[in-house]
Amino acid sequence: MRKWKKAGTIGLIAVMLCVSGAGCKKKATPERLFKDMAKNGETIESISGKMTANMEFAVEGQSVGMKMDFDLASVEKSEGFQMEGKLLMDIAGTEVSMDMSNYQVKEDDGLMSYTYVNNMWTKSPVESGEEETTLNAGMVEELTKQAKAFTLSEELVTVNGKECFELKGDIGGEFATDVLGEDMLDAFGMGGAVSEEELKELEIPCTITVYKKEILPASIFIDMKDVLMTAMEESGEMEIQELNLEMTFDEYNKVKEIKLPKEAKEEAIDADGSIDGLLGGEMGEDLEEDTEEEVEKEDTADVDETEKKGTVSWESLELNVSGKTVTLPCKVSELEAAGLKVDAEEVPADKMVKPGETEFPMLKDKNGNQVGVYCENTGDKDAKVSDCTLTGFYITSRDGEGIVDIALPGDVRLGMTEAELLEKYGEPREKSEDTKTGILTYSWDDELFTRSLGIEFDKDSKKIISIMIDIWDY
Repeated sequence: MRKWKKAGTIGLIAVMLCVSGAGCKKKATPERLFKDMAKNGETIESISGKMTANMEFAVEGQSVGMKMDFDLASVEKSEGFQMEGKLLMDIAGTEVSMDMSNYQVKEDDGLMSYTYVNNMWTKSPVESGEEETTLNAGMVEELTKQAKAFTLSEELVTVNGKECFELKGDIGGEFATDVLGEDMLDAFGMGGAVSEEELKELEIPCTITVYKKEILPASIFIDMKDVLMTAMEESGEMEIQELNLEMTFDEYNKVKEIKLPKEAKEEAIDADGSIDGLLGGEMGEDLEEDTEEEVEKEDTADVDETEKKGTVSWESLELNVSGKTVTLPCKVSELEAAGLKVDAEEVPADKMVKPGETEFPMLKDKNGNQVGVYCENTGDKDAKVSDCTLTGFYITSRDGEGIVDIALPGDVRLGMTEAELLEKYGEPREKSEDTKTGILTYSWDDELFTRSLGIEFDKDSKKIISIMIDIWDY
């Protein structure tokens, strides 16, 4: 499925936590829910739902309110998208209502966007990377990386008449920028007030609900009020009373086709823009970014196939732990035999784990260096942590602490350069980066991504600073 164009790289450690598929009777945790949503999202063919965005602010004592209320639908295979609703404005007590629609449909060899606003239909081609979608795997995957920031509410909530888990936390601004970035601010008439770079540095309150039965997103609510006020406090020109966005996902795999209204086809005139542009915002592609992507493709077009594949396979999951070979998945006791002991301060040595439950102990070597692991009792009786199945681990040197002696196949380890890694493992399935670090993600070549390897490197030194392995096909 499509990935978001600006996928972030916040919180590599969060993605180390693997979970089994939805439907197993296991204790719900934020990590498990996000992982299950990502897995179940691979089967999504279509979605219908709603989106609302609210903003209230005051400028020089004059109040302004804006609200967008839309019905949404999208079909994955055809890349069809439909949005219909209203824009409501209240300026100093004077209300204005505007009907708005947007359709994305395939025409000839590409996608065409049709927009209705100000009683007029316009159309424009959809550029690669700018496709509209109600929800995709990229959104859930990005949230998965920030799972540690969320807490699970004790009580279930109801969405669309169904029981749902509720998760609350502060998400990184880089994810929120993709949901409520410059384009949405343009739509509210605030383009340029806060840059996307500034948004990426912020932490934004977010509430997510998850359908208990399907383990798929029910709603996502993002509150931008406080962070936007902080970002704009120096200007003192505007007081924000409310700024939030909510997406509710009503039904999955029920919409079969997006049909373009007859009048849109007959009346639409060519236009350079979208809903945001027609509302006064400056829309357009980041040409420099697109150009860089094209150059990268050209640079790799003639790369030798051996270089792309690399000289060593990581998929055997044979680890060298202080000179001893351990193959994942394995029992925690196998790592203990290699000199890594369960840290009793994290998990008491005598603690028993119930069948199907998980633990997240830290293992220490003789020098006190640590590795974080994820293990599960896969048996049918209570078991000690040592007897649980280890299916994921995370090691890092980012904190300046000592490094556990663990090497992946091909002697890939912390401190190795990015170039050396690529020579051994070849090109990854995904690349992403922020201002300080980058992440290379490798996974088994299957549709379910049952095993994955994440490598985080420092952009300045070009050396590996974190390694994560995640397995859930055991």
